[in-house]
Amino acid sequence: MNNNHDTRQAVIDALKKTGTPMDAYQVAKATGVSPIQAVRTLTKLTAKGLVRTDGPLGDDNDLSAQFSLVPEPKEGSVG
Repeated sequence: MNNNHDTRQAVIDALKKTGTPMDAYQVAKATGVSPIQAVRTLTKLTAKGLVRTDGPLGDDNDLSAQFSLVPEPKEGSVG
């Protein structure tokens, strides 16, 4: 990956492609980054509200947590 934006987009694309929750190891394998970089990116995306996790994260390097994309709002929905 060339930069953080590329990594973020690759992580989002991997989560979209599978459509099921993934842990950092699965994301790392799908994107070609290290598991530590994957979990850091997933944690940042969670903080931005783009990704959700199956529970509270124990620390920044919780490699076993399951992450999934937050569904995009549907047209015409009130939020």
